[in-house]
Amino acid sequence: MAPRWVYGKVSYEDLKGKIEEKEYGAGTYLPSENELMKLYDSSRDTVRKALNLLASSGYIQKEKRKGSLVLDVGLIFFSGFGFDKF
Repeated sequence: MAPRWVYGKVSYEDLKGKIEEKEYGAGTYLPSENELMKLYDSSRDTVRKALNLLASSGYIQKEKRKGSLVLDVGLIFFSGFGFDKF
């Protein structure tokens, strides 16, 4: 279950929903941290918490100097031994 911090939950839940609804498609990059800060009227710390939670949940992969790459969440499932990709 996702942590429930007051401000970060809004951006995490919204970004997660946009990824699941394919508004941000697999293989594309999310807006930059600065753009997300403006979009959600949030601090850098809040945006980073949301992005870290998305990464730990398997929705994005953070790439240094490139941004946050959206992963194909439909191809990842959990097995008894960890993550499997098909």
